[in-house]
Amino acid sequence: MVHVTNTHKISIEVENSRKKEVFQELCVWGEATWWPQRSLMRFINFSGPGQVKEGTVYRQKVRLPFGPAWHARIDRIVENESVTRIFLDGLFRGYEKVSLKETGTRSMEVSYYMDVFIKGRDYIVWKMIFQRLHDQMLEKILGMFKAYVEGRHTHGCASCGCAH
Repeated sequence: MVHVTNTHKISIEVENSRKKEVFQELCVWGEATWWPQRSLMRFINFSGPGQVKEGTVYRQKVRLPFGPAWHARIDRIVENESVTRIFLDGLFRGYEKVSLKETGTRSMEVSYYMDVFIKGRDYIVWKMIFQRLHDQMLEKILGMFKAYVEGRHTHGCASCGCAH
């Protein structure tokens, strides 16, 4: 098994007084209104849409022919700070964590961190195909989250995130 870590970060401009609200949006990762419509990653929440708590189980699937699928469970929620999901089966053995931290009076950092082990043949497929797609998806997901939060909290337009 090969050990793999993967990190993505983005800074967002939003009042720290909105941290709880921003964190709640992070908690619905994979099923939020801001989630990219054409994302290759699909989430099915077995507890029901928007039901997020420790123990919630998801099925995740890459929407490609022969794309991998797996189950993940929310292992830990640190209120207004992070959500950690552990992979239960499939390609990965380990966890992913989405975190939110204040970096200034009007800024926060959102970070995605994955720490997993991947078996031999699966690792080759990961390196050749899915790592690049994973990185591209995460950059797009974080970019959409940034646009949504900054538009919503700066301009008060929750439905479209416009900048008027």
